[in-house]
Amino acid sequence: MTSGGQRSPWAKQGPIDVAVRSMMPCEADTLGRILYRSVHELASRAYSEEERRAWAPRPPSGPDWEDRLAGQETVVAETDGRAVGFMGLDLRTGVLD
Repeated sequence: MTSGGQRSPWAKQGPIDVAVRSMMPCEADTLGRILYRSVHELASRAYSEEERRAWAPRPPSGPDWEDRLAGQETVVAETDGRAVGFMGLDLRTGVLD
């Protein structure tokens, strides 16, 4: 459930077909919105509102966000032709983001 009492669009019953692919530079803002929603909706039981606001006060976007994603190996999870998740790996440091 979302904070508005509606079922999260990510909550599905049964198996979900997911494809994993490399990020396309044009979708950085979409991934920023996914990060923001993940922090504020999916992590709401694990973190306080104050912690979530500090972690992601707004959806990341713009040149700095694009550079961050492009500076690592970023892969996108996609279902039904729509990005639904992502992760990044810094190949120099081994940090998973």
